[in-house]
Amino acid sequence: MGILDPGPELIILLVIVALLLFGSSKIPEMARNVGRAAGEFKRGKKEVEREMAEEEAKGAAKAKATKDITIDEKLVKKARKLGIDPAGKSRDVLMAEIIAKEEDEEEEDEKEEEEEDKEEDAEKDDEK
Repeated sequence: MGILDPGPELIILLVIVALLLFGSSKIPEMARNVGRAAGEFKRGKKEVEREMAEEEAKGAAKAKATKDITIDEKLVKKARKLGIDPAGKSRDVLMAEIIAKEEDEEEEDEKEEEEEDKEEDAEKDDEK
């Protein structure tokens, strides 16, 4: 153990030095002041942490609102592109209509491809 290791001897030595320097009447007052300062520091720390949490929550809420607006704008744009009137429709209804319309268009595209394939096959048969 070194000379500055916190052990019982060091604590006793510090108490004796404090008594000699400040006197027995000043030590309780100093201890109260140290306790008050520690309490104020803890309160200040909690307040800063609370404010940071509030700012983070506000930022997250703002980001979510911006994301929702962006998603809604994209849905409206996609609906209009597909010829769907988005007026007065909820997000879910609009999404369902967009999906249905896209599925219909895919089916139409597949039918057109099949017809084109049949025409090409018929032309090949005619050439033979």
